[in-house]
Amino acid sequence: MVSSNSHIENGNQGKTEASLFDEISHDARIRILFMIRDHELGFSELKQQLEIKSSGNLQHHLGKLGTLIYLNEEGLYSLTDNGKEAIMAIRAVRRTLNQQKSDRIIVALILTFSSYVGFMNGTFLFGTVTAQTPLFALWMAFFMGIFMYLAWPLIYRRSQKEPISDSSGKDEKDSISEASLFESIAHESRINTIFVLQNGHLGFSELKKKLNLTSSGNLQHHINKLGNLIEQNSDGLYMLTDSGREAVSAIQAIRSMQDRLKINLTAMIFIGSLIYYTVILTTPFILGTVNPLTPLEALVISVAFGAIFYIIFSAAHKVIINQKAESSIWIKEE
Repeated sequence: MVSSNSHIENGNQGKTEASLFDEISHDARIRILFMIRDHELGFSELKQQLEIKSSGNLQHHLGKLGTLIYLNEEGLYSLTDNGKEAIMAIRAVRRTLNQQKSDRIIVALILTFSSYVGFMNGTFLFGTVTAQTPLFALWMAFFMGIFMYLAWPLIYRRSQKEPISDSSGKDEKDSISEASLFESIAHESRINTIFVLQNGHLGFSELKKKLNLTSSGNLQHHINKLGNLIEQNSDGLYMLTDSGREAVSAIQAIRSMQDRLKINLTAMIFIGSLIYYTVILTTPFILGTVNPLTPLEALVISVAFGAIFYIIFSAAHKVIINQKAESSIWIKEE
């Protein structure tokens, strides 16, 4: 039996993404990882909680998990460092899938209400408004929304054309923990440094000039703080290590998350305005007060509604960003 993770850290951290995916390619194995994440469990407890009748079946899954779990001195299963990384990978995949579902619903809603608004305004424009116009517009909008919802998976797949880079063969001695990474890039000058070095190798003087720093001591301090994110080559030029390139990817991911929040905010306001416009446009048909100026009146009111909520939600968004900045790194896009 193994009492520590040292054998995992020394010999097996070079596992490829493919082998990791193979290890977690079954629902039972994913459940095992999450079950022993907070509490170490024995074989019998795992078998009972998983409701697996066959001991051989459970042993098969435990064997497939490989270096993601280990058996401690008390005979309980626990996560290795690789196992904790696997959980983070699973969570990342779940977030991506949830985001795809969210995008699918948002796009379908926007198309639905846009179709309704477009059809309604078209009848006013061509002078063909009747009492049944809202009903026809509703059916048209419903059809368009369902069509977009069903077609979205195909549209999404075609939009994902970027190749996936293969970094499975990198030297693991340059690996860095999340906490150390965040500490290393917790300053705007250090963030600028790794992005400048992303474009090429630079000497100390060139780097100082690129960063617009006046103090050599200040630059040396930031270089020291960057740790193993950068290194000097045989010519004395500073360059990114594999960990440095990972840091760049991490910062870009954070910026992408910020952009996602802004996009979601805009989508919420746009959908809200469309819904409000739809209500204002349809209500006169119900009350029998429709007139040629109804679309214009509905437009003015809904635009005012959207502007007010944009101001409110933007203020709330800034408050959320400031709160997040106290506990994590949020990068200001220059």
